[in-house]
Amino acid sequence: MPEHDSHGEYIWAVANYYRCTHDREFLKSHWPRVQKAVAYIQSLRAKRMTDEYADATSPKHAFYGLVPESISHEGYSAKPMHSYWDDFFVLLGLKGGGVVGAGEGGPAVPCRVERCPVR
Repeated sequence: MPEHDSHGEYIWAVANYYRCTHDREFLKSHWPRVQKAVAYIQSLRAKRMTDEYADATSPKHAFYGLVPESISHEGYSAKPMHSYWDDFFVLLGLKGGGVVGAGEGGPAVPCRVERCPVR
């Protein structure tokens, strides 16, 4: 069972390092992995953005746009569950990905936060 907090943490760390140092070589070396991490996060969120979760009358609606259950806390390994810190780090990472994208000379589009609103 995976954990879902590290992807956003990684993107945020890269973005924060760049914000502090403006080291474009560091940013350039991490850019391909940042793009992959953003794509992976979006694929996780897409699992909870189906019609089943979008339906406001469904009990699953509360999880719309969140990443799936995980064992991000070692105490959850017996029963994976939604860990809201996963989503907190996902959001930090997606916002950080925009900073990284802009710093690399590309658009902030890889984040696609605006296209995947959390309801």
